[in-house]
Amino acid sequence: MSMGAAVRRRRTASVPFFYPDWLVLRELSRDVERALATHATGRLLDVGCGEKPYRTIRSTVREWVGFDDPANPIADVHGSADALPFEDGSFDTVLCTQVIEHVRTPNAVIAECARVLRPGGVLIVTAPQYWEVHEAPHDYFRFTPIGLQLLVEGCGLSVVESRRQGTGVKVAAQAINLAVQHWGERRSFGRSLLVRAVKVPYYALNNLAAMLLSVFIASDLDALNLMIVARKSM
Repeated sequence: MSMGAAVRRRRTASVPFFYPDWLVLRELSRDVERALATHATGRLLDVGCGEKPYRTIRSTVREWVGFDDPANPIADVHGSADALPFEDGSFDTVLCTQVIEHVRTPNAVIAECARVLRPGGVLIVTAPQYWEVHEAPHDYFRFTPIGLQLLVEGCGLSVVESRRQGTGVKVAAQAINLAVQHWGERRSFGRSLLVRAVKVPYYALNNLAAMLLSVFIASDLDALNLMIVARKSM
């Protein structure tokens, strides 16, 4: 099972404040960076590595191995995420960000991540709870915190940390940003530099409003994204 055809990949972990996906990437990149700095050690496997946006994060990782679909020339190793071409216990850390929603059997991918971890090794996995359909037709699943934890624990890993990114009103604001981003894009005028430039201040204002409102309307019953850090038993 490949992880999908060639798609546009992010080169950086975060984006500027006036980007339409800033609300989710701000918190996602923050949490992944903290998890890497706190838990990542030794030899790391980056499953679905894209352009390795987290590669420069300061940690105690000594070797970073990028794994992805054959269409990604940046990956060090190519193949299928549900049949990783590595021996059992080959890695101290496995990083799998925004990948398992794009595979038909996410449980098989997490099981493979667990298999290649050494005893005591750590998996850092992220996945969306809310997001628009993307990278179609290879976009299959969304996860709740309970569902993602069940998936990870079902593969024999123990949850060390669970975090949610973009809770409450940020979900609504992000949905509006995405709707505005796609407005008019199927017509030539919508793809013009003028229309795209007009949208930029809207994203900034909407992002700011979401951050302010989230202070007064706090809720973690909904989220844009999820992260779990889990450890393999010794």
